[in-house]
Amino acid sequence: MMMNGLSENQIICGDCLEVMKNWPDKCVDLIVVDPPFNVGKDYGETTNDNRIDYWKWIELRFKEAYRILRDDTRLYSFNTDKGMFEFKPILEEIGFDYVQTLIWYGPNLVGGRGRISSDWHYMHEPIILMRKGKRTPMISSEFSNCYSVQVHIRPQSNFKEGRFHIAEKPLSLLISILSRTPGKIVCDFCCGVGTTCVAAKKLGRRYIGIDISPEYCRIAEERLKAVDTGVPVKEARAGQKALFE
Repeated sequence: MMMNGLSENQIICGDCLEVMKNWPDKCVDLIVVDPPFNVGKDYGETTNDNRIDYWKWIELRFKEAYRILRDDTRLYSFNTDKGMFEFKPILEEIGFDYVQTLIWYGPNLVGGRGRISSDWHYMHEPIILMRKGKRTPMISSEFSNCYSVQVHIRPQSNFKEGRFHIAEKPLSLLISILSRTPGKIVCDFCCGVGTTCVAAKKLGRRYIGIDISPEYCRIAEERLKAVDTGVPVKEARAGQKALFE
């Protein structure tokens, strides 16, 4: 589908900065993104999560994000407790207005115990919510449990289809966020294995995802196909067919 010169409902493989540069101004309604945190995780050959110029890398991409967002819309981005002190001022300098910080509380982030630290264990991740333009009403949704700033996702709902990415977020988490937030066209410019796009599709939204990894893009496309067929990726790879074809 083409809208305003932008191809929707697809996963694009490439550097998100270069891809977004070719998009028209104000062409998407909502951005939900989980960029690399620069904490040394191994995403494979295509992605280096140990950049000396990390904050410049962030600034360039979020400037494009600001440009492609329509007025009076929102951006959600995951980051770390430590990174938020650098991240928020960069977004505000670009032009975003800070709204609030959501907390994803996930006691099973790693092996049921959170992320292990030599100090307090990490059992959460912050999600910064910014807006471009005026504040607009949120949506009351039966699918969302994030009516406060703390988003709880039940452990048994995480990764029912398996995990495909080292930093993958639960589908139920993205559904909770999207179901409360207006926006017909959802963009995730660091989409990984496409969880944001799958959530958008399940909610009847249009979507567009970008990732630099061909392998992750392939998995994202398989997961999106599974929404239509009802056959999870692992079963589809094993040869299981949809019930109705």
